[in-house]
Amino acid sequence: MHFSQSSSMQCRRTRIAVAISAALAAFVSPSFAAPTGGVVTSGSASISQSGSVTSVAQSSQKAAINWQSFSIAPTETVNFNQPNAAAITLNRVVGNERSVIEGTLNANGRIFLINSNGVLFTQGSSVNTAGLVASTLNLSDADFEQGNYVFQGNGSGASVINLGTLTADEGGYIALLGDTVSNQGVIAATKGTVALAAGEKITLNFNGDSLLSVTLDEGALSALVENKQAIYADGGKVFLTAKAADEVLGSQVNNTGIVQARTLGDLKGEIVAYAYGGTANIGGTLDASAPDGGDGGFIETSGDKVRFADDLLVTTKAVSGITGEWLIDPDGYTIAASGGDITGAQLASFLAADTTSLTIRSTLGSGSDGALNVNDAVSWTSNAKFTLEATGDVNVNAAITATGNSAGLTLTAGEDVNVNADITLSGSNAALAMNYGGHYNILTPATYSGAIADANGNPVANSAPRGTEYASITLSGANASLKINGSNYRLIHSMDQLAAIDDETGTAAGYFALAQSLDATAWSTANLGQAVVVSNLDGVFEGLGNTISNLTLSAQSYYDPVNDVVANSVVALIASATSSSISHLSIVNANLTSDASTAILLGSGTDVAISNVAVQGTLSQGAGLVGVMERGSIANSHAAIEMGEGGTAGAAGKVAGLVARATGTTITKSHSAGTIQMGLNGGGGLIGTANGVSVEYAYSSVDMLGTRSTDLVGGLIGTLTSETMSDAANSVRNSFATGDVEGGSGLGGLIGSVEGRRPVVIDNVYATGNVHAMGSTYDGVGGLIGRVSLNSTSSVAISNAHAYGNVVSVGGAVGVGGLIGDFSGATNGSNIVVNSHATGDVSSNGTGTGGLIGKTTRLTLLDQSYATGNVSGAGRVGGLIGWTARTTVTNSYSTGLATGTSEVGGSIGYAATGTVLDNVFFNAAGGSEALGGWDIRYAPPEASGLTPEALSDISYYLDGTIEQVLAQRAEQAAAVAEAARLAQLAAAELMRFSEEAAGIGSTQASNAARNGATNPQRFTGDPTAMASVEGNLVLFGEDGFSANLNRIEIDGVVYDLTEEEKKAE
Repeated sequence: MHFSQSSSMQCRRTRIAVAISAALAAFVSPSFAAPTGGVVTSGSASISQSGSVTSVAQSSQKAAINWQSFSIAPTETVNFNQPNAAAITLNRVVGNERSVIEGTLNANGRIFLINSNGVLFTQGSSVNTAGLVASTLNLSDADFEQGNYVFQGNGSGASVINLGTLTADEGGYIALLGDTVSNQGVIAATKGTVALAAGEKITLNFNGDSLLSVTLDEGALSALVENKQAIYADGGKVFLTAKAADEVLGSQVNNTGIVQARTLGDLKGEIVAYAYGGTANIGGTLDASAPDGGDGGFIETSGDKVRFADDLLVTTKAVSGITGEWLIDPDGYTIAASGGDITGAQLASFLAADTTSLTIRSTLGSGSDGALNVNDAVSWTSNAKFTLEATGDVNVNAAITATGNSAGLTLTAGEDVNVNADITLSGSNAALAMNYGGHYNILTPATYSGAIADANGNPVANSAPRGTEYASITLSGANASLKINGSNYRLIHSMDQLAAIDDETGTAAGYFALAQSLDATAWSTANLGQAVVVSNLDGVFEGLGNTISNLTLSAQSYYDPVNDVVANSVVALIASATSSSISHLSIVNANLTSDASTAILLGSGTDVAISNVAVQGTLSQGAGLVGVMERGSIANSHAAIEMGEGGTAGAAGKVAGLVARATGTTITKSHSAGTIQMGLNGGGGLIGTANGVSVEYAYSSVDMLGTRSTDLVGGLIGTLTSETMSDAANSVRNSFATGDVEGGSGLGGLIGSVEGRRPVVIDNVYATGNVHAMGSTYDGVGGLIGRVSLNSTSSVAISNAHAYGNVVSVGGAVGVGGLIGDFSGATNGSNIVVNSHATGDVSSNGTGTGGLIGKTTRLTLLDQSYATGNVSGAGRVGGLIGWTARTTVTNSYSTGLATGTSEVGGSIGYAATGTVLDNVFFNAAGGSEALGGWDIRYAPPEASGLTPEALSDISYYLDGTIEQVLAQRAEQAAAVAEAARLAQLAAAELMRFSEEAAGIGSTQASNAARNGATNPQRFTGDPTAMASVEGNLVLFGEDGFSANLNRIEIDGVVYDLTEEEKKAE
């Protein structure tokens, strides 16, 4: 027999074994005499002895006797004659000797034997009573009389040990209570209760004369309960329980013997082995079966930790009834090949025997998070039912496989059920149930969709760790069943079954699940020209991590004679859905063709939640995942598509990698990949038209390739709009695009056009692809956003936005910028761009070209932003902004070379009315055609702060961050001011000196002349009139100075103080 255990546990078991051995040794002595010194303290009883027989005659229903000693020698017998089987005699030893029962103890009623020094039933001893309590814990007379069976210890640490035979009448009980309790003999209580309990305070709970349960109120140091031999309680209950007073030492419940509580008639047996705050080491046999009819019983093995011996046999099997249950209830539990609580192989052996339905329940406590982890594969071929239950998460990290026809698996979590490995139940009547308080998640190719934040908070593509294997749930049996949070699901085993879930009204209502992966090749061939598989979903569609492959759908527009119009057919797996959810599904190698709207998963949806869905295939047009989404959500999903040239009309005329048109929809942690070749209509790498949406941690790597006539195209979103005042505000956060964008005009590396009536927030976003524009229908081509056009009720706030690709416009579009092409803000709006930059080169043959923004007429504030690329354009070209009006620009700069045919500036090419600049710089060494910001001829007088001095001040070489530049400029400004102050002070002192020199005698006249005394008024009020001073001037604060002057020049007259002669120049 072997238990998996730590070295500390081994040491502890060794100490306890030594303690028990010492207790047994202490009991080993010459045979003890019969009970002596008995005094009745309550009730009515008489004591008599005749030879080797001691008799106690009790006439009251309860009696209490204090004994000096209570032992029985091998040849002695003690008989209790009581009024009936319910009568109780409390025998309390008040002396200092242990009770050693070597002979026979008989009673027609119930006997309580209390001895704080210890109780030993030796081998060969025999006890036959209606009920027995042997305890080292005391029970007061008052509690005894009142029926409060609360036993309290005194810290003696004494033991109760049985090596003999203890038998209770049918329906009776045997209870052994102490700090340490050991059974090495035989205990029997048919249809009754056997309780071995270790603790410092213990309560026996009765219902009438029946012992129902045991409560451990207080723990004991080194609390131990063990069974090494046999306990029988068929039709009854067995409790092996211990509670520790010290968490370090812990308690132990050990079983290496037989514990049997089989079903008798309709009385099911119950076995509980519970180590409160400690470890239950379970070996031997636990038998709560029903071999003679009826249902199997219940077995529980619980503790902070539960260990199982290799030879353990557990059974609750019912021959003709329902097999019972085995519950393992630790604080946290891990099934692992090594280092866990149990191995998958050992667990499989329990299940394979088909002798019990096994439940493992992981609870929160003792440092555990309450999670239950399956880290080692578990498989069984029997019909056994296996339940994993946790107050925290249930994490299936290794495969679970059951092939029995009626095998069952239940996963129940207080929080999440996480299926990270395959679950396969192949039996014809197999059953799976999942219950959760949080969510249930299946690890699929879609799990790692979308973006995550890197260490700096920037969005980057999420990706699966190396070696990731995805999970699925398979229920391949014809009559298998699935229940999730109490709802029964209709299982789909074939494409024909999937196509048949629509009811007579054409609606699939209810709960549906893909029971296994499906290959749609044969179905597609047999249904050539079929546009959809499911017409309308009104319920839940759960993919269970399974895949539909090789699906081909197609349709053409047709004439509708009723309405006299040409109608279009939607092409999709599901044509439409309302108030539904679709999750944990993959569709691969799909091929959809139509001259109308197509989408691999869903044509249109209202109030639909899509999560953990991945699609891949080719389309003639439309969108990869969904055509039209109204008030829905998409999470952890992605599409990888190839859309051929000629894709002209998706939903609402747009094409997209994920959703053609989304209104009032939230999209999180999702992405798209591939190539879209567009015709007349534009779109987006992720969304074609987004109306009142929230997009977060999403990205697209789709290359959007159009023609000169393809307008309003974005690497992530084609058009971001709010069409009515009732639409939700738009937000795009923590998202990016990496694909190239090519088309007509209104193009952006991230968003083609931002417009509408409601506020817009764009934060922590970027685009890396190149943008190539060939048309001029719309103003605006940008590395991040093509155009911004909002009305008076809207506003836009753009922050932490960045563009890295090159921007080229050859179609003559107005407003081409490295970040934003054209910004036409609301009249009364508050529109800002802060902490943003562009690094790509910008080239245009149109008007208004800027390294950051091409043209802006209503941008409230541009702050803390910069551009580093070279800029070239036809006219109004700026390293930062090409053309600006009614815009404030602060703390921003450019470093690239700006070139053009006219109105070119290192920072601003053309500044119209309302432009305000503050701390705006460009790299003068870059060689821009117009240093000083722009050609002053094109700055009207109204432009705030645009003086020649301001322009010359802008000519500044940037070296470092904008914060460093501002700090440098502040230091320089302070230095200039200080120099000016010192110059004024020096001039004043010189003037005073010259005036004093004018009063010197005739012998010093020549010196006075040299100091300019003949024209002192030239120094009054205008110290700056002095052109130069040669020599040394040392100032002492404002109190004085010393000077060694050689030459002074004033108004062209030089005074040489060393040669004493005046020279005129």
